[in-house]
Amino acid sequence: MDLFFNQINKGSTNLSKILSIDLQTNGKLIAILQNSLNTPAFNSTKLCDVIEERLNNQLLSTSTRFKLLIESFLNYCSKVDPWSIWNNIDLIFQYYQDLTNLVSSFVTISDLPNVISLNIQLCELFRSMTLFIIPISLKVDAVYSTSVSTTNKNDYIFTTQLTLFLAKFFQSIKPLNNRLNEKERNPKNELLLWVVNRLNNLYIKIGSSSSCNNIFQNISHKIGNDVAGIKSIHKFDVLEYRFILGRFYLMQNKLTKAFYHLNQTYTELSCLYEFYHFQQFYINIEKVLKYLLPLGLVLGKIPKLQTPIINNNPHLAEYQNLAKITMSGDLSLFNEWMTRNQDILLKENVYILLLDKLPLIILRNCIKNIFQITTYPASNKISYEVISRGLQYSCRDFAFGGVSKNSLTLMFQDLDIFNVENVLITLITYNLLKGNCFPMNKVMVTMKNVSINEIFPPINEKILVKFPVANGDEKDSWLYQL
Repeated sequence: MDLFFNQINKGSTNLSKILSIDLQTNGKLIAILQNSLNTPAFNSTKLCDVIEERLNNQLLSTSTRFKLLIESFLNYCSKVDPWSIWNNIDLIFQYYQDLTNLVSSFVTISDLPNVISLNIQLCELFRSMTLFIIPISLKVDAVYSTSVSTTNKNDYIFTTQLTLFLAKFFQSIKPLNNRLNEKERNPKNELLLWVVNRLNNLYIKIGSSSSCNNIFQNISHKIGNDVAGIKSIHKFDVLEYRFILGRFYLMQNKLTKAFYHLNQTYTELSCLYEFYHFQQFYINIEKVLKYLLPLGLVLGKIPKLQTPIINNNPHLAEYQNLAKITMSGDLSLFNEWMTRNQDILLKENVYILLLDKLPLIILRNCIKNIFQITTYPASNKISYEVISRGLQYSCRDFAFGGVSKNSLTLMFQDLDIFNVENVLITLITYNLLKGNCFPMNKVMVTMKNVSINEIFPPINEKILVKFPVANGDEKDSWLYQL
């Protein structure tokens, strides 16, 4: 006990390790303190009285929040059960709440070395304890949801409480100012984007992705136009933020913005992997591609993939097969592919995206192939009947192959001349096909003496015209300054 308070009073540079409640890294000190606190000499003494008596550091002794943190830490040491997380959960959350309150109270900036050192150490303690408590809260919630009879099995009681602590820390960070002197920067500002990433990941995990929007809206005000502050943010935090932002836009069905941020993340990670060859970069690239590849297929823009990634990940290789199916215009093969990969697509939340967007693109490519085989470039006219035969083959029944019918097959299995006209008008309306339909003559007429790409314009160009990546009211405009 004497050694513990001596290290704190001397302003030890290992404060972030001394006050850690992680038994794996600080178990020896916690065990020593537990033995001391459970002796008769301390049984009749309140912890607050012990702290008042032994804490004589001039800087720390005047901080009520720091005393509460020490009290929570000693209370944890006294009552911790090394064999049960459940028995310790209240002690852990009380300690983390006091730590959050202390770090959130850093509102003044000082150039005194001891104050700067203390703030940096406590911010580092907050970072390490956040990483410590996140898996614990998720694990306890998983056990609690299975042991307690509840109507909603997706309740995340402890994780939701954790998001409240992180949101409080985020709100306590004042907007960055244009300051030339780096000593004037508050150390907790360096945690801004790191905390935002942890918070948004938890929001997505507990099914509250709408809460991410408030964070994305507020972070632009926190950062403002402080170019120097933006440049000082850790590169990996920016990449993770882009990835989460891209996923958020994907959930909001803002596909062009989602593709932009995910593609930027993929490009920068690929450069880092080629230079450093760290395995973690490779793992993160795979995570990004799980969302980027289906998005690219829908938008008509597929990123170039490195061969090792395809060879080492069969699921990502499946998207190459899907790209070939899309270009071939074969809805039947698309239906088979979707049925075969349904479970993993549902898990990654891209099943509805592909089922909703790709059929029209596949039908367009089917008509394009029919037009090239039967008509182009000799003529600029094609009959509904010819198109109907090609589409009926594309939507053929494949149940004999052992794959059961699903809604996609039932939707397109009875294509007639009237459905052909409906498909053509839909493509023309979306500017994916340039031509005119003549119902009386049952033909479609396109422009004369033009390339096939003018008749069937690139999909990504038309989508970007309709849904631009950036506009005047961008919550993520600060990212464009990087």
